[in-house]
Amino acid sequence: MQFEAIFEALLFLAGEDGVEIEKLLKTYHLSEEEVNSHLNQLKKRYQETASGLEIVEQDRTFFIKTRGDLAPSIDLFLERYMGKGLSNSELNTLAIVAYQQPVMRIQVDELRGVNSSQILHNLENKKMIRSTKSDAPGRPKVYRTTNYFLQYFDLKDLRDLPELEKSEKEKQKELF
Repeated sequence: MQFEAIFEALLFLAGEDGVEIEKLLKTYHLSEEEVNSHLNQLKKRYQETASGLEIVEQDRTFFIKTRGDLAPSIDLFLERYMGKGLSNSELNTLAIVAYQQPVMRIQVDELRGVNSSQILHNLENKKMIRSTKSDAPGRPKVYRTTNYFLQYFDLKDLRDLPELEKSEKEKQKELF
């Protein structure tokens, strides 16, 4: 079988969801070393041809994504012709979701000081966040970031988020 070509097609079809290595292992009855070898060969081919795409791994899930160094040029095009840029309100809300997840809209509203329904809806449409129903009374939505969020900001996982600076109150508490 042409596993590199098969894996490339699967990664393309999976889009932002990516393909978990466990699924490749079970489907094709290969060892983890064999799967990694094929994926590494595919990565190498993308690098050697100076492709605009690259293969990345996040939490044992593989994706095809645009190269990080091309982001400014791609963002320019998307903002100009596709309206895909993130507004300051969206970035602010996205930061709250990223650092507080899982988080309910009311919690986002409290931190922002305004109703965030439309911004959260926009971020879901842009595939930056996703919502699920919580088990809390009334089953409100809870929001989390997506794999696309990680790819967009070139993060391997959420541990790569920069540490938040402490507020003056928190700094004073540590002194006493």
